[in-house]
Amino acid sequence: MSCTCGTADGTRSVPATFLAAVSCVSWLSAVLIWFGAGEVALSQDAADDGANYWNLFQPAPSDVRRPLMYAEKAIEEGRYSDAALRLGQLLMNESLDDPEAQDYFLVGTDEGGTALVSERLKAKVQRLIGDLPAAGRQAYQLQFGAQARALLDEALAEESTGKLTDVIRRFFHTRAGYEASLLAGQREMAEGRPLVAALHLQRLAEVPAAAAEFDPELSLLLATCWWYADMPEQAQAVVEALKKRLPRATVRVAERDVPLFADDRPALDSFRQLLGAGDLATPEVTQWVMHRGNAQRNARTRGSLPMMNFRWLVPTTLDREDEKVVERMARQYRDEGRAAIPALQPLAAGNTVVMRTPGKLLGVDFSSGKRIWVWPPWEDESANLYQGDMDRFRVAVRGDREQELQQRIWDDALYGQISSDGQSVFVLDELGFAPSVANQAQQIIIAQGGMAFRQPGAPQSSNQLVSLSLARQGAAQWIVGGENGEDEPKLAGAFFLGPPLPLEGKLYVIAEFNGEIRLVVLDAKTGRLQWQQQLAHVENRTILVDAGRRLTGATPSYDGGVLVCPTSAGAVVAVDVTMRSLLWGLQYVKRPETKRQQFFGFAPFNMAGPKPAGSRWSDASVTIAEGRVLVTAVESDELYCLDLRTGKPVWPAQPRDDRLYLACVHQGQAVFAGVSHVSAIRLADGQGAWAKPVELSDAPSGRGFYSDQFYFLPTLGAELLKIDLAKGEIVQRAGTALVLGNLVCFRDEILSQGPECLSVFWQSEPLRRHVERALAEKPNDVGTLARFGELLLQEGKRVEAIDTFRKAHQLSPGDETVRHLLITAMLASLREDFAGYAPAAPEIQRLIDRPSQQSEYLRIMAHGWQRQGALQKAFDAYLELAKLRDDLQASGGAAEMELERIDRSWNVRADRWLQARFGELLQAASGADREAMERTVQQHFEQATSSGELSALRKFERLFGLHPKAEAVRLRLARQLVKAGELLAAELLLSRLERSGDAALRAAAVAELADLMVQTRQNDVALRYYRKLADEYAGAVCRDGKTGQQLFEQAAETAAIREAIELARPWPFGKAEISESQQRTSQFISYRRVFACEQRQRTGPALDGLAVFYDQARNAILVQDGSGNVMLNVSLGNRRLAAPDFSPAHFRMCGHLLVVCMGMEVLAIDTMRAIGAVGKPTDAILWRHDLVRPNITGNMYHTQLQIQKLAHPWGGNRLTFANQEKELVGVTGPLLDCGAFYLEGRTLVCADPLTGEPIWSRDGMPSGADLYGDGEWIFVAPPSGGVAQVFHALDGTQGEARPAESLAYRWATWGRHVLAWNVKGAENAAGTRDPNNEQDDEQLSQVPRDVWLYDALTGTEIWREQLPALTRGTLVDGDEVALLQPDGRFVIRSLRGPELVLEARLNPEENLRSVYVLRSQDQYLVATNHVEQTPANNPPIQIRSITGGGEVPLVTGQLYAFERSTGKTAWPAPVAIERFGFPLDQPRETPVLLFLRQFTPPTGQGPRREQTSILCLDRRDGKPLPLLDKAEIPAQTNTFDVVADRRKQTVTIGLPSKSFVIKLSEASDNPPPQEEPPAEKPADQEEAKPETEKAKPNGA
Repeated sequence: MSCTCGTADGTRSVPATFLAAVSCVSWLSAVLIWFGAGEVALSQDAADDGANYWNLFQPAPSDVRRPLMYAEKAIEEGRYSDAALRLGQLLMNESLDDPEAQDYFLVGTDEGGTALVSERLKAKVQRLIGDLPAAGRQAYQLQFGAQARALLDEALAEESTGKLTDVIRRFFHTRAGYEASLLAGQREMAEGRPLVAALHLQRLAEVPAAAAEFDPELSLLLATCWWYADMPEQAQAVVEALKKRLPRATVRVAERDVPLFADDRPALDSFRQLLGAGDLATPEVTQWVMHRGNAQRNARTRGSLPMMNFRWLVPTTLDREDEKVVERMARQYRDEGRAAIPALQPLAAGNTVVMRTPGKLLGVDFSSGKRIWVWPPWEDESANLYQGDMDRFRVAVRGDREQELQQRIWDDALYGQISSDGQSVFVLDELGFAPSVANQAQQIIIAQGGMAFRQPGAPQSSNQLVSLSLARQGAAQWIVGGENGEDEPKLAGAFFLGPPLPLEGKLYVIAEFNGEIRLVVLDAKTGRLQWQQQLAHVENRTILVDAGRRLTGATPSYDGGVLVCPTSAGAVVAVDVTMRSLLWGLQYVKRPETKRQQFFGFAPFNMAGPKPAGSRWSDASVTIAEGRVLVTAVESDELYCLDLRTGKPVWPAQPRDDRLYLACVHQGQAVFAGVSHVSAIRLADGQGAWAKPVELSDAPSGRGFYSDQFYFLPTLGAELLKIDLAKGEIVQRAGTALVLGNLVCFRDEILSQGPECLSVFWQSEPLRRHVERALAEKPNDVGTLARFGELLLQEGKRVEAIDTFRKAHQLSPGDETVRHLLITAMLASLREDFAGYAPAAPEIQRLIDRPSQQSEYLRIMAHGWQRQGALQKAFDAYLELAKLRDDLQASGGAAEMELERIDRSWNVRADRWLQARFGELLQAASGADREAMERTVQQHFEQATSSGELSALRKFERLFGLHPKAEAVRLRLARQLVKAGELLAAELLLSRLERSGDAALRAAAVAELADLMVQTRQNDVALRYYRKLADEYAGAVCRDGKTGQQLFEQAAETAAIREAIELARPWPFGKAEISESQQRTSQFISYRRVFACEQRQRTGPALDGLAVFYDQARNAILVQDGSGNVMLNVSLGNRRLAAPDFSPAHFRMCGHLLVVCMGMEVLAIDTMRAIGAVGKPTDAILWRHDLVRPNITGNMYHTQLQIQKLAHPWGGNRLTFANQEKELVGVTGPLLDCGAFYLEGRTLVCADPLTGEPIWSRDGMPSGADLYGDGEWIFVAPPSGGVAQVFHALDGTQGEARPAESLAYRWATWGRHVLAWNVKGAENAAGTRDPNNEQDDEQLSQVPRDVWLYDALTGTEIWREQLPALTRGTLVDGDEVALLQPDGRFVIRSLRGPELVLEARLNPEENLRSVYVLRSQDQYLVATNHVEQTPANNPPIQIRSITGGGEVPLVTGQLYAFERSTGKTAWPAPVAIERFGFPLDQPRETPVLLFLRQFTPPTGQGPRREQTSILCLDRRDGKPLPLLDKAEIPAQTNTFDVVADRRKQTVTIGLPSKSFVIKLSEASDNPPPQEEPPAEKPADQEEAKPETEKAKPNGA
């Protein structure tokens, strides 16, 4: 005989044998409440440093303490009747609005003043009543006994559990209260809740008088409860105490008295003999109505491994654009191996699956997978996730949507968790988003009239709890919370911290009210408030600013009458549900006692958010099992195990290590899923339970499920692992078509909610049993045959599976499911064994009725024919595939630029993939095959050129771009693009044609580019192309029947080109007039930090001397011409970039397409819009993409990049962007007309250079990899070197891997040319360099080194320099390297090829530190820098370079100038520079050269304030400009600008405090320097040192 209940609170089957043993229990009175178990504790860390902990537990208000103090005084004075009245009134007060109705921890201080919590208010009241003398207890009975008896009678008459507990709670110390306690204990035990029963009975058993009268039955019943609650120690203590008190006790069984302790056996043995056999097995959950299945958060289900293919799926997002974003983020997480557990948790009740999307709640029919309702039904998720009438005020911030999706899907447990009682679904609404520093500026809107409003979607101080009916398809039943409380005004202003816990018609939910965290108990049907209990107080750390708590949430767990409430604020609190009182509390997290200022009522900054996913606990839910409470608080990095009844630690807190979440508790073992392993510890002592952890090859991808003695864990490797919890080993694994997420077992199937979709899989074992039974009854049942075929596929029996599917299809030709399964199986076989299954191709072709299947079939056939050498068949199949794609796009069945998955890690646009395949076939074909292919290509060529339409020309170019005829098409296409206004696209095509092997096409392309530059008002660039026409194509017909010479002469007659010719003449030389103004003309404010971006690549038509800067103060990209004029100022909007500095930022240019990498993101800018005055500068940004996933680190979505120093013994610093793991980030590859290449996390992306849309991508690249290559091959090299992966630039086809050195030894790349170096005899020195130890570079420079350039594809060495120790070097604009040896030998070598660009002999210098080179259109400027030697007797002058963000090294050395065209020296002698800052980012094409420094004069030489000294040289002869040797400018300088105006013949130098204007003109008596032919040097004068001219301002 047993009594069974299977509700979500975890009740269990209870054997009834013990009921007979206590059938004679009589009613007794006088019992003392169990108060001693409750206490408040600090964790050990808190106890050790208690003074630094903010006390989260709110002290009792004075209005509450006052009656208690009065009662204590009355007891002291013997006025027991008054005391009993006051104390009884405290217990009877249950007003929802009165603070006296709640319980509090009573806080005192010790001798040292440290706050201590002695006990709880209500426990103290009960203790005082119980401690009253007989007269006092009699007075209490007289005053409250009648009310208690009447309420008990009502409870018994109505069979009301609620009223029964009311008697216990309000009138416990009355006779009726004792009887109610005993009745409640019996009821709870009979209903399978032994721990709840034990808590009721303990109140009686600890009272000597009650035990004397009720025993032995009371103790026997209590011991039975402890026994079945898995607490044998407590059961043993009870029976041993009973034997000591009543050694001859008897109990009546079967109408006779039986001795309880009849012999000398241990008391527990006698008790177990009386109890008999029986066990309380935890039932398996059949419905999944709350997070982790039941109230203890440790549900066990009935499950097994799934089938590979899903039965149905529903996308997580309702918008296709959102779906793409989520797919990309999920892929990146998988690539990084990051254990980012989805926050979305599904429910299953009845026949409905309830799931969250980023903005909705969906009800899905479990049988069909169809959506049957959506809530809220009136909003469009695809618009945005923000809600409300304030949308018109929303500030557009790029990246917001991605951050919203990131938060909703992965981080926001508060949003992702829902609950149900089987009839209704309870969900939180109007949540807003967690506070974010990254968009903090947008959280407050100042509207017209100066009114402040909170930004829609910004953090909110209240939210809503909504009840939806399952029976009425998601109809709203009630809403509570929000600003006005809605259906329960008493809940106005509530912010619910998690979904409610449904128990016996009530909802237990934790909410915050203006910094006070409360347990709120509601009626499940109406939402009305039943009672509430304060838990903790967070002062000014409210939900508005506490991002971590806002995301983590807090939902109670329940077992044995105890509700354990996490707060996610650094404490956990237990509540006795029956007594509505606090039981115990634990505070474990340190909080600073600081106040936050308010601005318009809003906190101006936020608290730290949780750590990144994978480096913290992923689930804040408290787990209760076997009388233990396991706390895995997200805000803590430790594991706590507490006693459920007392809250005392069972063993010391443990560090989290790499554990992610508590998977389950099984037979005294707590099992944890970690990033790299699964482990288990014993609950008894916290020690390891297995011989060793279970190692994981892939990180977990979600929460698994607990079934029997196994845990089933999903991983990022698209596997489900079956782990034996007794042995601690993986016993089985199953692959799945999708990466699984959070799992729920339901009706012999498995639900999986991942980031991208909710999917349902059959469980293999139940399905197999079902299929075997069904086939035995109906061998020709089509549905059963289909399932049987899937089982055969799962077992690897493909031939048998296909035969089974064929049979099912023959029985039911119209069954689409069977047809799909048959086609899928046959296509898989054809893919794996083309030769063996090619004969079945006609059958497959007949079966196919879906375009997706036809596309896959054609791809497989074409690839198969190509591998077999049947090239014409393959060509025809590819053509058919291209036609299918065109038809689908024309009908709207496929997006034009959509990527297709070729394999698990490779996605590519169909046209690019086809272009590469056509290219392979055309290259490989010969004879008749080649002739047939050429005829087909010719037909397509004629069709495209005869129509002349953009679409036709583009189609040919995209498919046959590798065919020679594509070049003629590109020329026509470029001309059409110019007419259509797509100028940048036309330029890219023409730049490609400029490199054509056909001279006529080259000439035509140059002519078109010249004309294009004129159209866009870039006359100086146009002049360069016209001169090229005259020089290289003078006699060739280039355009409109005219030769290159004729086109030049024609252009020279136009005003635009005439002016360009005039402006291209040399600047006037000889006379300089300088004027000084106190008015600041610098375009940069004095505190601004403007960082120069390094040039990595520059190809195609562009202005000379172009420079790119990042203005940190204004968050803008500046593009500056060679004269210092800002041509383009592009704001990056409100999204701020986070890095210590942006020195590693770099850019690439292909014509007028500029791609800038800022570390966190890459963006493309159309400089033609501003440079040529076409369109608006604000329209210049073509696209931008994140390169680094925003981590939820110290501040929400405020990812802080680091600056990493690499080994660089050549002088100066070599800096890169790095993430927190010190891995290289912000990596871009070549910018080509075929694509822009970059690494997004661990994904290699080839993006359309004009739109940013991906053309192809490759997942799974090494973390921290580098990227380089050319238009043919792309190389991805791991940071540690070894082997670089190689991919075809066109479509991502993988090539043969190539050797690669480590990043430290790879100095630079240009295309696929790699500049590498090593240290002779210390090949690994650079790889082991400490990036924070600058002395390592100096040690490396002390030994000889080799530097060489080689082809990364072939390994061929292009050139090599064997260099002595102390050689210094620097890169020159990304495509050259300059090297200076200690003996003065100086070379500049090209990275483009074998050219020795410049070789010269400079003055040898000792203690050479570095060398710097500035390259202009016609000159190299070379500055040497050595360690300065300051005389000991010189007065101390503090000299520094300026620090405005750019690179301005302080130089002491010599400055040389060389003509680029001849390599000869440009100045009569080098110029000595002593301790001046040399701005490397100053304009290159001005006639002046600027040096600056800051210094503080020595003591005694005037006021010691910052001063600025400048030095300005004439670039033509190296001489200082008169009147510009400014030694003492009384101001500090952090920024400057140099702007040349060729028309006015002026150069303006702007400083923060003043400006200088230099007017240049010709002087008749001082002609410009004339170069003389160099004289032959005698052999004995080869090493002669050039004389040096000193340049130093006076007084410095």
